[in-house]
Amino acid sequence: MRKRVISFLLAFTVLLVFQAVPVYAAADDSSPQTVCTSDILIDADSGQVLYEKNADRLLQPASLTKMMTCLLAIEHYKGDLDQKITVPKEAVGVGGNSLDLKAGEVFTVRQLLYGMMLHSCNDVAVCFAVNISGSVSAFADEMNARAKEVGAVHTNFINPNGLTESSSHITTAHDIALIAQECMRNATFRKIVKTPRYTIPATNMSKERKVKTTDQLLVGTKFSVTVNGVKRYARYKYATGVKTGLMPTAGYCFCGAATKNDMDLIAVAMKGSADQDRFADVISMFDYGFDNYHTVQLLGRGDSAGHVWIRNGHYTRVEAVAKNGAFVTLTSNEADDLATSKVVLKKGLKAPLKAGTVVGKVKLYEDGTKVGSEDVVLAKTVAVGGPWSAIYISDHVFIGGVILLITLLILITVIGRRRRIRKRQREERRRREKEKRAMEIARERAAQQKRNNNRDWPF
Repeated sequence: MRKRVISFLLAFTVLLVFQAVPVYAAADDSSPQTVCTSDILIDADSGQVLYEKNADRLLQPASLTKMMTCLLAIEHYKGDLDQKITVPKEAVGVGGNSLDLKAGEVFTVRQLLYGMMLHSCNDVAVCFAVNISGSVSAFADEMNARAKEVGAVHTNFINPNGLTESSSHITTAHDIALIAQECMRNATFRKIVKTPRYTIPATNMSKERKVKTTDQLLVGTKFSVTVNGVKRYARYKYATGVKTGLMPTAGYCFCGAATKNDMDLIAVAMKGSADQDRFADVISMFDYGFDNYHTVQLLGRGDSAGHVWIRNGHYTRVEAVAKNGAFVTLTSNEADDLATSKVVLKKGLKAPLKAGTVVGKVKLYEDGTKVGSEDVVLAKTVAVGGPWSAIYISDHVFIGGVILLITLLILITVIGRRRRIRKRQREERRRREKEKRAMEIARERAAQQKRNNNRDWPF
């Protein structure tokens, strides 16, 4: 009995000890060694998060804000970067990095975009805001609406450049990654943020200006960082952009992008305490991502995902495409065939519908387990069709059918007319032949009668 009591007490004590002392999993030695307050690494194609640390903590973005300003400007001017922009008075004298804009000075959209994204010019961002929306506050509203579209639901911008100490100008590393993902889908944006240096020619008011990127991963051959305990140059040969940020309350921030072996990564480091921290964190995350993962493309951007039926539409059977493609991220030791997809298209669609309307999903699977989905959208706009479209007969099919029917009727009419003409011609030939034959018979009879008369002549 005493032994049982002692055994029970020992067992109870052991349970208490194990319950009181937390047990931590061993750290993964291959994981990135990051020092900034908030970090995140995502696959830019699949959107899968590969590494994160405090990624949803609300922080100030500083000049990372300008990524959204750049995207909205490109979209507003519809990629026509040669359009002229006149500097408004509101953009003159803005603090921080600037192009020292002058009221009435004229630039192209291209020149201002390079100035804003490479040299992080705050006055250029204000210039865009006023020219596009009429005011900084109105433009901020557009920025916030666009942020919500890409899923950056924790973001709130109050200006186009991030030059503020206000706690109302806020975001998260995860939101910044989503914004960067959307931005890097734009070819014009990608080209701009990958450029190390740019020369802005003389304007009507100023001489030539030269700007250089603040992204040390593109130009940092003399800037050293310590990554995972190893000192190295900040320049990263796979880097493709995108933007730095710095404010006293925001700290040192950086959103970077890189491409290697057909894999695109986006990394965000926010609120570093030193300049090198942000670049070291991003490089460490990139190395980790490229060493441990690869991307499988199941559908390319804009690839067909099938067709949908649309009632009452000018078109009733319309192609649906994978808006952003369909990608799955696998670990380096996983075979590509573990990534699969299934397209699910909506039914009961009704016109009118605009191009880009979501009409389905591509469900993505890794070894049979669902890991995400991508939107399937209409490839073209569908206006309301004629009454026949209520039974899924499109206008062009109906019109084509009418044209075919009319053509057949005309053909039948022409053929019938020709037959009638040929019939009349045959009947006319028969009538003439009969008349001719009758005349011949009459002549033969007359001749015969004459011969008979000659035989009966008495002389």
